Amino acid sequence: MKSIDPKLRADAGKTKSVITGIFRDLRPIAMRSCLMFLHDSIKFLSHSYNDRWGITLFGDAIRLNVGWVQVLFLRSDGLYILVDRELAPSSTILEKFRYKTAPGCYLTKVQFSKLRKILPALSEAHLSALSIAAKMKTNITIREAHSTGVIGYMSEFLHQPVPNPSYAKNAESGQDYLVLWKYAEALRVNGLVMTGAEGTHADGLAKGDRMFIVATQKDELYLLGAMKVKRGRKDSADGDSLFGTFRIIPLKGLKWQLRFEETQSTMLSRDTAIAMQVRSRRRLSADSAKLLEDVLSKANQAQDEVNVREGKTTEVTLTKRERSRVLRVLALTNRGTVCEICGFDFAETYGDFAINCVEVHHLESLAEADHDGVKTTLEDVLVVCPNCHRAIHQFEDPGDWKAFRKACRLG
Repeated sequence: MKSIDPKLRADAGKTKSVITGIFRDLRPIAMRSCLMFLHDSIKFLSHSYNDRWGITLFGDAIRLNVGWVQVLFLRSDGLYILVDRELAPSSTILEKFRYKTAPGCYLTKVQFSKLRKILPALSEAHLSALSIAAKMKTNITIREAHSTGVIGYMSEFLHQPVPNPSYAKNAESGQDYLVLWKYAEALRVNGLVMTGAEGTHADGLAKGDRMFIVATQKDELYLLGAMKVKRGRKDSADGDSLFGTFRIIPLKGLKWQLRFEETQSTMLSRDTAIAMQVRSRRRLSADSAKLLEDVLSKANQAQDEVNVREGKTTEVTLTKRERSRVLRVLALTNRGTVCEICGFDFAETYGDFAINCVEVHHLESLAEADHDGVKTTLEDVLVVCPNCHRAIHQFEDPGDWKAFRKACRLG
């Protein structure tokens, strides 16, 4: 293992260079599978043993420690995982070394080419090993070596917050974060005072942290409001609204002035969709938090009562392109009802009644067809979820779904 400057352990950019270097010649799905497995381990530890683990970045590796034991080790020759021998599949090849502080647990090496197949089978044995190792308290050396940059990079790559251990969280309490809500949610809370948040974006927040809530639509970033956390829980947080009622305020040119910390991209890019850049919770610099405070304060001062008349009837004439219902039925029959881009399964998440929520995306835009339309085959369409369907139509080439999936890190 190559040691690095301790200051770089908080640098998400350094973490990115180490991890992408390890997976340089492999398919992106291998890297995602590995980081998702690591994320699940960290989330389990955070909820059950939140002061007994730490993750350390090296120049060529990443190591997860629980108690005094190395429980997961990622380096160029594979992923090493600690498992409980009694729960591991019979085909598991175990290393000979024994850990006195984790009796009955052994490391097993998983080749990168077999991650997707083997990791699910090892999950139960691995979580059991974490519980066994967590009976010992983490020593000061592991705590001091904990690398917040790894947590920051994983949160951004996986588009969901990855928690720090409690001892690191306490040191970071009082931080400011940019948190994305759906635009439909922005419409729902407009004019309301919000005192809490639910969802993965709220997971791991500490008392004193502030959430600056935003939403996106048509590549604009809207500021809704801000809350200060009073109590953080699993996938939720309770707090106080800092600037009264929530509104929908377009940031326009101000969004390009925002700066982020502990991430490899410290500012928003004009070359990538805004929604893709703020999907995961992002830590704001002090100047950026002050900028958003000023926007909310001015909006609060300038608020006037507005009366509008709505509900009037009006006639609208439009020209609509016909879609073949037969093609949709055939596509779902032959291709299934799981999104072919991100893998979302409506039936698994909501139940069989939601199967018909899946949509069919035309790789060639029907808007460009002549008056008589075009012939379409099953090779010309893709079964997708509504999220991917809407997003891919904002992509530079809606017909290149593979480039879209790669750009969004969905596979």
